[in-house]
Parts: sequence; structure tokens; C-alpha cells
Amino acid sequence: MDREERYFVGERLGEGASFSVHRGRDRKTGRSVVIKILKEEFASDEGFCSGLLDVAERALRIDHPSLVRVLGAGRGDQRPFVVCEWRPGSGLRQKLLVEGRIEPRQALTWAAQVARTLSALHAMGEVHGDVRPEHVVICGPEGAKLRDHLLSLPFLSHPVFREYWLQRSAPYVAPEVIQGQEPSSASDIYSLGALLYEMLTGSPPFTGESTGQVLIKHFREDPPSLRRTLPSAPPELDELIRRCLSKRPSARPSAKEVAERLTEILARLRSGSSNRLASTRRSFRPRGVVDSFLMSLLRACAWTMGVFLGVGIILGLLYLAWRLTTPKEVTVPYVIGLPLTEAEGLMRQHGLRLRWAGEEYSDRYPPGTVIRTDPPPGQRVKEGREVRAIISKGAELVEVPDVVGLPLESAKREIEAAGLSVGDVSRRYDPYASLGEVVDQWPRPGAKVAKGGEVSLVVSKGPRPKEGRYASEELEPKSAEVEVLVPAGLGKQRVRIEVEDADGVRTVFDEFCSPGERVKERVDGRGRMVIRVFINEELVEEREI
Repeated sequence: MDREERYFVGERLGEGASFSVHRGRDRKTGRSVVIKILKEEFASDEGFCSGLLDVAERALRIDHPSLVRVLGAGRGDQRPFVVCEWRPGSGLRQKLLVEGRIEPRQALTWAAQVARTLSALHAMGEVHGDVRPEHVVICGPEGAKLRDHLLSLPFLSHPVFREYWLQRSAPYVAPEVIQGQEPSSASDIYSLGALLYEMLTGSPPFTGESTGQVLIKHFREDPPSLRRTLPSAPPELDELIRRCLSKRPSARPSAKEVAERLTEILARLRSGSSNRLASTRRSFRPRGVVDSFLMSLLRACAWTMGVFLGVGIILGLLYLAWRLTTPKEVTVPYVIGLPLTEAEGLMRQHGLRLRWAGEEYSDRYPPGTVIRTDPPPGQRVKEGREVRAIISKGAELVEVPDVVGLPLESAKREIEAAGLSVGDVSRRYDPYASLGEVVDQWPRPGAKVAKGGEVSLVVSKGPRPKEGRYASEELEPKSAEVEVLVPAGLGKQRVRIEVEDADGVRTVFDEFCSPGERVKERVDGRGRMVIRVFINEELVEEREI
């Protein structure tokens, strides 16, 4: 699927650990979508990218009203992307940051919805694999919906990216998954138990100063009692969470059972009434002297109670006036990565004022989005306070210098002086360049790239020795026309034409070309000449002239 042809990529909504997330539009259907583009640090691993697209194809076939649907997947600019339906709502993680914890009845309602969604997934023979607050979306009256199902599986099967995934998901990952087993329906239940515990208490069941400490606690420590933090919690809810967080997968309940038990507990909480102690009144009739004494005592008590009541009313009015004139405390919302106008709107919703406090270059956040705030997200402040925001100017771009023809060390100094670094350095024979001289570079001179980027160099090994492979061949001049049709459907692709002849190996064409474009190049050489055509560094044609 060609991202440029099928989808319009709009503003960046945010940036997660693995994907940059954009609002988009399907040009074919006109519907709003969310486009998740894999970050460059992951896109360089072809095996990982293929695995990601494979699970995205599996997710395409899953349709459930409480799942954010995957609508498509493919590659664009050599980076995999996943297209999901647009569901207006807010993330559970953001709600936890703002509210601290979720009101118990609401938390049980959302947890039951997530459990029912997991039950449907498990009935299809699939798992979610990464249940945590970041993957739960609260869609107004529709309630809680799960997103990013299956997309964690390529991370878990990769020897390097697995550790990266564990750092993100440490508070919610089941012990058997930490040991290397594949995610299962039972591991989803473990994650759901940790999620529900956090919604009710404001913190996951296992925490620590490092990822390693958290992972060890999943093995060694029993889950803390919910009733220790939330004494009013029903004992059956505490027991259900303990079962979900069992170290043994076989001891955990199914998603269907969790949904049913939560629904029952929720029904009792909504309809239950506390027992009221019946009060009895004793009547007495004072008589004689005793009657007179008791009546005096009652009048004195009534006068004293009136005085206290009056003082209480005055103090209550003073307290009410203090509360009305003293700003209440609110939590600074998380606006990092949001466009400035959206960040201002979210701040206003929380009773705060956002003020532009400067700009900085950032290769992580696009221009016009928030890099950081002061006070930071999650901090409690007085309502009406001003929050200062630093806005991104985008990546700082520098011009690639022309270092072809320079000695290698001089080329390195030029590149570093431009704010760039030297990347791969390869070597080849060249009949026209002296030993150690730069004969080619990528990116090309004059290109604008992010500051700190790499420039790859090709350095001459001097002329090829004549006693070598071509010594006995006639060195007559030759030429050939090379024509390459760029394949459709994969976005812009790198086309490189290489020639090997009596003078060595050299590149005569190296550019990114659009799908369907025809590349025509005249190639000249001497003696036996071999022409090779590469698309995205994969050899697609080789012929000898």
C-alpha cells in the first residue's frame, strides 16, 4: 500500500515509544484515520519490519466494536506504517495523570468492558499482548476500547527490541512473558489485573526505581492487597485481582469470568444499601421537684446548644468564604507533543493558562508543538496559574558540505565543522583519484539534513593494479544504455547503478525515484564491463558487456 497515494498525512498528534502518530485522511473513502509511522531506529531492521507488517495484516482481519480497528498497513519512505480508525476520546493514561485514580464504579465499568473485549479476542484465537493504560481509549458514552492489539508481538520476538519493550511495559507484564514465553490469554489477564489495580489505587501493584526491580517483583512478591490502599473495596474484588495477578497462568480466571465477576460486583455496589441502626426514643414525664429540676436542666442544655450552633454557623460561613476566595488545586495536564493551539485548549479545560515561553530546535517534536512545560505535567498547582511552554522549531537543518576530492581526514573535519558526523566509510579502486581521496558521498553536497546526522563516504584505493583480473584483457572503450522501471506501490525508492570495468568499481547513478518512474542512464567503461542495478540496495539486474 502506497502511503502517499492512499492517505493524506496531517498534523502529528503525538509521539509514542515506537511510532510517531499523525491525524490523516483516507483519500479513497474520505474518512478520518490515525497513521502510526514506525520510528527510524526500528525501521532499519528488515526482519523486524516484515514481522510488524505481518501482525498488522492479522489485525486487519479482526473486527470488534470495542477494538480500535486496524484499516491498513504498508511502507512509505522505507518506514512501515499502520493505519487505524479515528476514534475521538482520551487515553486512560492521560486520565490517570490528571485524576490520579479513577472513581471505583467507573474503574470497574471500564475494566469489565476491557475484559469483554479480551474475551472476544481470545475466542478468535488471538491475544492483545500489551494491555496497559496507553492502549485503552475512553470514547465517551461508548466507554473503554482497546487499541494496538498484536502490535507488540514483533518487539517480543526480536533479541534487541524485546528489552526496549520490557522497559515500557514492565509494570504490567506477566512473569512467564518476562521469562521468554509468548503472550497468551493468561498473560493478558495478568496485565488486566495490574491495570485495574492502578485505576483503583493510582499506582501499579509493583513499582521500583528501575525496570529490573519491577520485573523481579513480578516473580518474588505477592501482589499487595487492594483493601490496604482502598479499605472500602469489597473483599470479592480484592480476591479477583489477586487471582488475575497469580504467578501461575493456570490459576488466573478467563477474560469472560473476569467480565462476569466485575459486572456482579458493580451491580451490588450500585444497588446495595447500608444497614441502619434503629433508634429508640424514651419518653418521660417530669413530676414535682424532679420535674422542675429536669426542665431547668433541659433549658440550660438547649441554651448551650444554641450558642454552639450559632458559633458553628458563623465558622461555617467563614470557611465557605475562604473556600470561595481561595483557588482550588488542579493537575497540570500532559500536553507534550501537542500543537500549541490544542495545548492551550486543554490547559483552559483544566482552569490553567498556557504562555509561550520560547522556542528550541528538536528532532523529536515537529514545529509548533510543545517540548516541555513549567510546571511539568502531573504537578498540582493553583487553578488559574500560568504554565510556561517551550515550543519546537523542528529539527535544526544544516547543509551537507562538498568533500569529494578531499583527503579523508580533511573531509572529516569539514563534515564535523558543519555540525554533522561521518557515517560509513567504504573503499574502492578509482583510476582518477589518489589513495585516500574521497570519491563519493551520501547525502549529496548541498542537501539539507538534521544537525548531527551522518554523511557516508567512499574513499579511493587508487588505480587497480594491472597485474590483477584485467591485465590480459583489451581495454577498448565501451558504452551501454541502462533503463530501470521503478516498481509501484512502495513509495520512493533508492535506485543505484554500479559499473565494474578495467578501472575498478564505481557508482554512476544513485537517487531516490518515485514509483513508475523510468530511469535512463548511459554507462561508459573500458574492457570487460559488468553493470549492476540495485533498488533499495537489493541487486535486481546484473549484465556483462
